Order: sequence, then C-alpha cells, then structure tokens
Amino acid sequence: MVAKTDNKGRPQYFHGTGAAAAASILTDGFHLGRERWGRGLGRGVYLSGSSRFAATWGEFIVVCELAPGTRILWHAEPDPRVIASLRREFGRGVTGPDFWKYLPANKQLCGHELVHLWNHLLSTAYLGPRHFRRGRFDRLCDNYPRIYEHLRRHGYDGVGFRDDDWPEMLVFNPSRVLPKAVHRWRRAGAALGAPIPAWRLRAMQQRAARADEAQQR
Repeated sequence: MVAKTDNKGRPQYFHGTGAAAAASILTDGFHLGRERWGRGLGRGVYLSGSSRFAATWGEFIVVCELAPGTRILWHAEPDPRVIASLRREFGRGVTGPDFWKYLPANKQLCGHELVHLWNHLLSTAYLGPRHFRRGRFDRLCDNYPRIYEHLRRHGYDGVGFRDDDWPEMLVFNPSRVLPKAVHRWRRAGAALGAPIPAWRLRAMQQRAARADEAQQR
C-alpha cells in the first residue's frame, strides 16, 4: 500500500465512516469499541492508502497519520524454506490457523519465523478462496488475538497489504493513529472535498437524524 504524502512529505492514510463517527474521531481520536464494520483482519483501526477505497466504507474520510515509530508488517510471499522448517520441527499443524496449539509452552517463534508464518497464514487462510470454503478463514479470525500477541512482542503495531485492489492496513493500538482532518468524498469528481470542522459534522448528523424521524412518523 503506497500512501500519499502531505506538503511536508508525511504519509497520509484514510478511514471511511459516517458523519457522527467522523466528528467523534476528529474530536476524541479512535476507539476500538466504536468499530463496527470491516473487521476481516481482527480488531483495530482500519486505514487505506487510497481515499477512493476508504470511501467504500463511508462517504466521510478521516485523513490520518501514524505516530512516529509505528511499525507495520506488510504482507509478502512467505519463504517456503522457513515454512518447511517449522513443519519439520513442530508438525504440519503449526502452519495452520491453530498454530499456537502446536508450539510448546517454552517455545517462542523468532521474528523471522513469525513474519513468514503470518504471511503464510494470510496467503492460505485469508486470501485463498479454496481455503475460505474449508472454514480455515473462520478459525484464523478466532485466533487473531493470539497471532497479534506474538507480533506485538516482536515490535509490530499492525499489519497491511500493499495491493492496488485491496490496499488495507490494520493498526492494533488506536493511539498510534492520529486523525488530522475530515473530508467528504465527492463521487462525481472522485476526490476529497474541503476539510469539514467537527461542529459542522455534528450538525449534519443531527439534520439527518431529524429527517429520519420525520419519515418514520
């Protein structure tokens, strides 16, 4: 995922949502308890390097930066030699969604092993439709907290895809994501509009709520 940069060369990322959530994020920052959609990679803050892609989740786009030092594990093809080595040492199950069951209590994967295991799990249980039908995807989702526990221990703050069709990033800790501005996505021009202040976002949400109440009467 290649991010755009601001006029100071700092990478920018985008989060699509509704007016009320955008106003709250701009004022108070991100909170995991408010996340409701797009949890395909587990709990966290979802960002994209593409404002167009972010707009598929909501017409209000929160422009964000990552806190200095934030470390993302980007998906890449796993090294088959590392995967084969793990299977020889712990059995084939260690490279499946239930990998943690096959690790002895006194064994922790080194960073190199963990990176390739994570890439392997995403390639086989998340990106592969054949394995999706076998239920591996659901098991992987159940085990995300265990996987991310290992990633955090090795200094990673999130995971992501450098993909033009699915440019997505998940940041585990919401405090690592710094909201800077909110814009409305203009579908006609496929571009962001002018920045919207939080008070105006709240006013827009209140008008929409009153209109919904009027229709229900």
